[in-house]
Amino acid sequence: MAIVIDDKILMAANITEREMLIEIAFILYEKNVFGLGKAREFCGLSLMDFEEEMYKRNISRFSEESVLQDIQTMNKLFPK
Repeated sequence: MAIVIDDKILMAANITEREMLIEIAFILYEKNVFGLGKAREFCGLSLMDFEEEMYKRNISRFSEESVLQDIQTMNKLFPK
């Protein structure tokens, strides 16, 4: 399926097609519709470029919840 965005809309938003794809990818990533890999695939960025875009947007790759789950798992695997 192809999505067509009229050039007039892109020009009015002062954004390129590539920038629009990146924006859409990040919206879907932040809503947990896409994981990291699918978001990267959608906008055609390498891992390094995607992480750079994450940094620009102040988006963490890890949520607080996932970090806490990792800590719990580590505590179960390696009790004190």
